[in-house]
Amino acid sequence: MVATDQPSVDFLMLADRAEAINGKIYMMGGGWDRLYVPDFAQHQSISIATGILVPWNATNRTHSLALRVETQDATELAALGLNFNAGRPPLLGQGESQRVVLAFQLSIRLPAPGTYVVKALVNDAESKRTVFHAQALPKPPATMAPPAR
Repeated sequence: MVATDQPSVDFLMLADRAEAINGKIYMMGGGWDRLYVPDFAQHQSISIATGILVPWNATNRTHSLALRVETQDATELAALGLNFNAGRPPLLGQGESQRVVLAFQLSIRLPAPGTYVVKALVNDAESKRTVFHAQALPKPPATMAPPAR
């Protein structure tokens, strides 16, 4: 049975860049699951876009959202969290859920090529996860300098 008093993550997407403005997600390079990394010694910039469904009975209460980026063996690389509270707008119909959209930018150093997991927890319970794979960007072949004249 689905709890009617707990928010849940409706979507969790990775993007090159994402912003949440006026209840909408604006995204560039979104929905990927593979990241090509030119240099694993450098930080990578990624965005996480999420939508949280807040049921009628969960409005007007403070809830928490935590996002974690982990290696495949659950070593935490980055974490962020916030509290949110969705009120009931005057035109919201009796019993209607509403969606809260959020976007976050991260600068993260991935230790090596491999599989990574992004987890979203609402009120300390895992609600959604997405997986991505980081691969080394192949270096272009070396070119020879033109002969001197």
